[in-house]
Amino acid sequence: MRSWHALAAGCTLALAMAPSCLDATEIDAQVSTDVDCAVVAANGVDLHVGSPSTVDTPSSQLFGARSCTARAGTDNWVGDIVALPSGVDEAVAITAVLGVDKATDQCNLAQPDGCIVARRLLGYIKHKSLRLPIELRSDCKGVFCPSGQTCVHGACKGATVDTNSCNGAVCDEGSLVTDGGVDASCSADLTSDPKNCGKCGFDCSGGQCIGGVCNLLPQSFPILQLTGGACIAVASSGVFYTTGAISMPNVYQVPLNGGTPQPVAGNTVAGGTFGIASDGLRVFYANATQIVQVGTGPIMQWATNATLSSVATDGTNLCMQSYGGILATNCFAISNPTATSTFVHNSGTPGKVAMAGGVVYSSWSDGIVQQDPVQGSGSSTIPGLPAPDGIAIATPGSAIFVGTAAGVYSITQGDAGTSNTIVPGSARGLAYDTKTQTLFIANTGKSEIESWQSGQIGVLASNQQGLDCITFDAQAVYWLAGGVPRKVAR
Repeated sequence: MRSWHALAAGCTLALAMAPSCLDATEIDAQVSTDVDCAVVAANGVDLHVGSPSTVDTPSSQLFGARSCTARAGTDNWVGDIVALPSGVDEAVAITAVLGVDKATDQCNLAQPDGCIVARRLLGYIKHKSLRLPIELRSDCKGVFCPSGQTCVHGACKGATVDTNSCNGAVCDEGSLVTDGGVDASCSADLTSDPKNCGKCGFDCSGGQCIGGVCNLLPQSFPILQLTGGACIAVASSGVFYTTGAISMPNVYQVPLNGGTPQPVAGNTVAGGTFGIASDGLRVFYANATQIVQVGTGPIMQWATNATLSSVATDGTNLCMQSYGGILATNCFAISNPTATSTFVHNSGTPGKVAMAGGVVYSSWSDGIVQQDPVQGSGSSTIPGLPAPDGIAIATPGSAIFVGTAAGVYSITQGDAGTSNTIVPGSARGLAYDTKTQTLFIANTGKSEIESWQSGQIGVLASNQQGLDCITFDAQAVYWLAGGVPRKVAR
């Protein structure tokens, strides 16, 4: 490994009469592992370097290594990297990642299956060189620890280094602060502890932990009797959910970790709220004849003889389904909502809508999945599916996933005749993460929240009733069940 700030060959004297150079202010991160060197050479080790707020984001600096030196009686040596401060009182954060069962660049910090992740957060000591050992040990393989925590011998604890306790300037694992970290030895009851719900370190402290699932509402809050069409979306500002086909023209916002829901403003049309979608920052929802952006009021008034349902966005365009006089999929550019494209459908009722690669995909109860260019012409259909509802799209040119009354179908794009059932049950809600190639499923037939990846089905939550929509972010999967927004660790 190498320094990400070039080390000076000498030093500059602060005063002309200073007798000698002061010691360097630096941190020497030294990486080792008990994983076989052949695995390190094949998969590589990545070091992400940045501030505590940026280290686990794409804006961090990334350094990779494949060198490894076997050492008898101790962990194998990977290498070191020297950090120099670029400002006064600067803090540095380092995240080290090693893929054991997969290539390191395929590791996901939020779901580190087959990978080892170690973190350190510390500040410099003026005119002192700190040695920072970072061990990537196999007993941490697959252990998820949230940002600000690190895995030590299979348990999560605070990743912050107490530099005052560094022994002879060596900041080893004994220098990690003991308070503020979560004891992930799993002594907690993972079925009911809101700080360790379903998985050590997974926090739903604003809500309740019931059966290893975070119920995002506080116990004292009355449960709303949501109806058909209610849906959920997640953004950096919180979790948002609609109420469905009831006379409650509200969308509710809940903190990501749970708490008391608050109705959001901006809706002036009577009736329930239906589809909702987010691009990670903005949130859009449908109410009767309006599309509303949370926080800014209505941005589109639709035809008065049409009722809107499902909504999807790719960040540039927004599409929705309409019925009640007009059966169609409608799209517009968010920057210019007056320029619309309408793709008429002839029969059935709306299911769900999804977008990818400039194409909108909509499911209809007559057994049709319709594909339309968001801006342009050239519609096509995939017929013969048993009551399609949930829909999710892999990368353009790859698979279309459709939830039906008979299970989840995987359909090869461009070849409507090539399809197969990959998950049994009756799936209403689907969401696909292109980064991890993971499909998340709200399986009403089995009352489960499931994941599907490379043919493997995982159960994230069971005994979940009244499922419809599902969504996710980097840390969790979110859905509505029994009128309650819920989440579980990925």
